[in-house]
Amino acid sequence: MNRWRTIVALLLAVPLLRYGATAQSAPPQRGHEQETSSASAPGAPDSVPPAARTPQPSRVPPAVRSAPHPQPAVAPFHLKPLLLWGGVGLASGIGLGVAAVRAQDVPAGQLGAHRLRAGLTYGLMGASLGSALALARQPDAQEPHRFWLDRWNTPLFVGLAATQVLDYTSTRDFREHNRTEWLLTDRIVDNRAALVATECTAWASAVGIAYILHRTGHHKLERLFSAGYITMGLVSAHANYRYATTGHDLFGG
Repeated sequence: MNRWRTIVALLLAVPLLRYGATAQSAPPQRGHEQETSSASAPGAPDSVPPAARTPQPSRVPPAVRSAPHPQPAVAPFHLKPLLLWGGVGLASGIGLGVAAVRAQDVPAGQLGAHRLRAGLTYGLMGASLGSALALARQPDAQEPHRFWLDRWNTPLFVGLAATQVLDYTSTRDFREHNRTEWLLTDRIVDNRAALVATECTAWASAVGIAYILHRTGHHKLERLFSAGYITMGLVSAHANYRYATTGHDLFGG
């Protein structure tokens, strides 16, 4: 308890010491009221015109007083390459996802739904990767914080990788219990190499979205997106393990 009292006392003493040092180093200022009263004292010659004794405006230039606070620098980027490479990645991902779903891999009547889900999944990953690569090729500017070796981004990126590992293990778990894959197809997730490549691509696309937010100056969203992705990944892994043992999803009976 004494240790905590010492820490609290130090925390309270630091701002007081800084305030005292600032007060001692500030130069003394002459009050305007004192100058006015001395100039208008009885018996003193009234050599100062009345207009000169009126309060004078501040000496700080208006441009300085109204200057806005400096904003963090945002790296300039060209939108055309961003849209071009993002579109190329989107089209490539959709094509890959649609081609990976074969008619004999899904029940009758569900081919269109499976191709739509697989195409959107790989298409979004391709779009984020293409846009991030387009931004990485453009000149960078001085940013408020680093992207890779940052005190927040580094643990968040590790958390993203752990989330994909959990998704891999939970997917393999419910497939070993003969549960059907909903997002992709059983043939894709049963191929370990294809599933590992999908998980690595998903991690890279999540980092790519964070990089896009970083380069466009949305640094709070950059961290919030990674944290939200990790949260959703944990919920998804829990649903997968529950699906393996009960046959129901997260909110199923």
